Amino acid sequence: MTAVIEGRKEFAELLLDWDLNDVFNMDETALFFKLEPDSTLATAPVKGKKKSKERITVALCANATGSEKLKPLVIGRAKRPRCFTKGYCPSSYVDYKFNKKAWMTGIVFADWMTDLNTRMMMANRQVLLLLDNASSHTPGVTFSHVTLRFSPPNTTSHIQPMDAGIIRNFKLFYRQQHVRHLVRSWGSVKRETISNCWRHTGLTSQPLNDTLDSESSVREDIAELTSKLPIENPMNAADFIAVDDTEQTSDELTDGEIVLIAMNGNDEDEEEDGEDPPRPLVTTKECHLCVDNIIRYCEENRDFEKHLTPMLSLLKDIECKRTNVKKQKTMFDFFKK
Repeated sequence: MTAVIEGRKEFAELLLDWDLNDVFNMDETALFFKLEPDSTLATAPVKGKKKSKERITVALCANATGSEKLKPLVIGRAKRPRCFTKGYCPSSYVDYKFNKKAWMTGIVFADWMTDLNTRMMMANRQVLLLLDNASSHTPGVTFSHVTLRFSPPNTTSHIQPMDAGIIRNFKLFYRQQHVRHLVRSWGSVKRETISNCWRHTGLTSQPLNDTLDSESSVREDIAELTSKLPIENPMNAADFIAVDDTEQTSDELTDGEIVLIAMNGNDEDEEEDGEDPPRPLVTTKECHLCVDNIIRYCEENRDFEKHLTPMLSLLKDIECKRTNVKKQKTMFDFFKK
């Protein structure tokens, strides 16, 4: 406990010299992104069933005021999983990396830090980044626009804001949406939640807002949804939210592994085994029909009228695209007299 007190004091004093908008915290968590809330599968194997433990590592980073949430870093096993269709670009939503174990490594961390430093340099900003002392968080490396500070060993859950409730809040929303889009879950974590968790660690003296986004009501919603699934022994909501909290997310590479990665370019299989076949691309005609139906729904339901303007703008762009495609000449047009 002495280490926690000293670490908290050191960080709190350090933050006095910084604008809280420029103070960030980052940490990783494992995520079983296909897991169903079935407690039977979580405790013992059942004939004919297999618990889905397909995992990724997700790293989240935000500043102390909650006003700036960086794009999530997602680490998978394959360079291009089959779920990534031909036209899909993960970088539009997350920073995607890969390695055999889907873990945070020193190489992945260094790449992420280089990108962050470049971003801050272009914005002419100096920022402070608080990290735990995981071996993958390479110490001793300096950056021109990002100052790194590491917490003492065994103090992560006490003085790292991400581990004080931010990651738990993210997972709560992720489970509620039942393994839907990761970026939507990260977006559901409110600015007040991030600010509160920084305040909870004792590092800042910001006013404490209401509790973490009414977690109890969201937890009740998860329990209600779970009860409707065709599962014999559903987990309770708390266990389902925290099922992958203790899963390992990083590893220290040996010299031999680093050499092997350098020689092979870190290429894993292009596709993951056992994945569903890729989904066909959505056509412009299909997209037009869907948006048109959404507009009709918004017109028929007053509660959704606020979405009409952006939907109409989107429909206009789709119609322009269809018109341009129709106007494109074929090779036979050049031979017409």
